[in-house]
Amino acid sequence: TIWTEPFVMASSTQIGLRAAQALVEDGEVTAVAGADITLDYLSSVLEDFVLAQHGRVYILDRTGRMIASSGGSAQVIGYDRSGHPLMNVDNMQQTPSVERLHWNRTGDPIIEEGTRFLIKEYDLLTRKNTKVVAVDENGENIYSAFEVDSGSNAYGIDWIIVNAQALSTYKAPIEETINKHLQDHEATLDRSVSVSVTMTVAFVAIGTLMMALVAHAVTRPLRAIETDMRAVANFDNPAIDQILGDSTRHNHGTIREVADICDSFKYMAIGLQSFSRYMD
Repeated sequence: TIWTEPFVMASSTQIGLRAAQALVEDGEVTAVAGADITLDYLSSVLEDFVLAQHGRVYILDRTGRMIASSGGSAQVIGYDRSGHPLMNVDNMQQTPSVERLHWNRTGDPIIEEGTRFLIKEYDLLTRKNTKVVAVDENGENIYSAFEVDSGSNAYGIDWIIVNAQALSTYKAPIEETINKHLQDHEATLDRSVSVSVTMTVAFVAIGTLMMALVAHAVTRPLRAIETDMRAVANFDNPAIDQILGDSTRHNHGTIREVADICDSFKYMAIGLQSFSRYMD
């Protein structure tokens, strides 16, 4: 594919590039297909990029001359004082072409500072297979650049697409996103703490109630045994008869140890009752 230098199209008086491709059959050229692309169209394509809303996207060739820019064709084509594009003449074919601006003559500080930095640090115009992502020395801008190469043909495309963005543009949205996530995490943490405290209080209350029930289950039969032991110690035979006659009096067998104490007390009471009657 052959690409021409920018020229003024006779049909529309617009400035554009022409791409031509020969169609070959059996080793012979049977036709040539061509297409014209205006520089305004290329620049408008770049302008539609989301990245171009906060920075600059532009295209250079290997000589450092502009092909297109999201800032418009005024950063690509040289114009005279009357507003007409400056023309160059090819010495070989005497074909007039439009003068394209060098990157350091665009008047755009974003393009000029970015290209200057990339040339100094990464040999932007001479380095092949260009793929660069870098932040400038001041940490204020970020640049990315990559090569578009249609092949070894001297008339082919060998362009470099550069994207220049100010980091400050993205600082506020990034901080806003981080703060939102932090607030969401804090809200989640607050809910978790609230639930944890509620569950802890509930477990403590349940534990306290269970302890009270267990204590009551242990002390109630022990208090009854204490009362009956006083009756036995005083040899109160009517009380002893009542104790031994009531089979459910000390039936608190939910706790084994307490049940054993109750059974032992009954055997002792029976023995003391028999001994008391023998003495009588």
